Amino acid sequence: MIENNGYGGPSIPLNGIYTRDGDYLRFWSGRVNNTLGYNTIRNNYGYEVVADYGSPRVELGVPTVGGLNAIYDEVVSNPYDAYEVWNRAGNPLLWALDCWWGSNGPQTYGSVSTSSRITSEPDWLGSTGPGGAAKMLASEDKDLKERIEELKKVIVESPDTPEAIEAFSELYGIIRSDLEDELGEKDRFYEYLTELYSKHKSKKLGKFVLRKKVFWKSLEGDVDKVIKLSKKALKEFEKAEAEDKDWLSEARMCVLEDLALTYIHTGDIMNGKSCLDEVMEKYSFDSTMIALIEEEMEDMEDQISEGMMLQKKGVPYWEEEEEDEFIPEEYALAQNYPNPFNPTTTIPFSLPEESHVKIEIYDLSGSCVATLSDKRYQTGNYNVQFNGSGLASGIYFIRTQMVPSEKQGKQHVFTSKMMLLK
Repeated sequence: MIENNGYGGPSIPLNGIYTRDGDYLRFWSGRVNNTLGYNTIRNNYGYEVVADYGSPRVELGVPTVGGLNAIYDEVVSNPYDAYEVWNRAGNPLLWALDCWWGSNGPQTYGSVSTSSRITSEPDWLGSTGPGGAAKMLASEDKDLKERIEELKKVIVESPDTPEAIEAFSELYGIIRSDLEDELGEKDRFYEYLTELYSKHKSKKLGKFVLRKKVFWKSLEGDVDKVIKLSKKALKEFEKAEAEDKDWLSEARMCVLEDLALTYIHTGDIMNGKSCLDEVMEKYSFDSTMIALIEEEMEDMEDQISEGMMLQKKGVPYWEEEEEDEFIPEEYALAQNYPNPFNPTTTIPFSLPEESHVKIEIYDLSGSCVATLSDKRYQTGNYNVQFNGSGLASGIYFIRTQMVPSEKQGKQHVFTSKMMLLK
């Protein structure tokens, strides 16, 4: 279930699912990213599903199989949520068959097929299932392995064709979604990308693969490699823009936008602003993405400024607070201090009743890099410390899950952002 994403304000109306640049998402069969129906995507402040630049492929329900997904928005007063599905990318068709669209029916833009609609509210609406993401059966495992070999064969035999690009996009989607490497491909996939790029770097396929190499290293949290590969892509795309101006100009703009965010998240505001300026100077940019980058930049500048001001005033870079004696009235996760930090910071939280508390730290790729607490606490105010000495500079997220001892099943989840700046 994906719901309630977005800032809730007009500056950056974020989306439930946003795809671009050759992403491949299938929500009708199999496994985590190709999830077996019964998904709920609702009440996100922007659009529920967007297929943007670079011809991503999104399948919410296809002929003969259907989707059995729910895609709708109950926040009717939101002026920034005109569509539930927006096929902005110019894909031939975005499939969304056998889905529930809420009481108002489907609100779509672009080429979107919504036939065979579910006409009454399904009983599985909002359910995450007994085990979260669907588990893959042995037969599905075998089918996907065979499909991987079929896709690789298409790429080898027809590297100069659009079919090779499509096969590669599907291949990337399958392996990217295999979070536990059940198919045995994930650990060596970057090596496969490198070999494929080396053979076809002068072709469109090679440039497409180079973009995916950047994405893969971003998922691994290898910031230095992301920057290096992004710079390489910018140079290669600029040289070849005359050959396929529409696709390469769009691809180069996307690289610049992503690189701007990467720089900003590591505290390199100057280079981030340089990338942003180039996008605005050379390309027909997406105002929503620009607003996101500008807001991230402003937020990072504030964090850096606050950290520097503390140091200039002679305040210790972090200082342990005494526990407050009063009993808190509500569950809360306070902002860590100091922020930015190097390498240690304090994370305060409050419990109005005895609860089990789990505190985890995540990087930008969504990987959990540390678990700070997973135990029961009495009523009160607490601090835990996080030491990021073994991590690279950048943005990290604190996620707390608080479950009252007397009310099992009711949980309070909070997330906040912090900056490690070495």
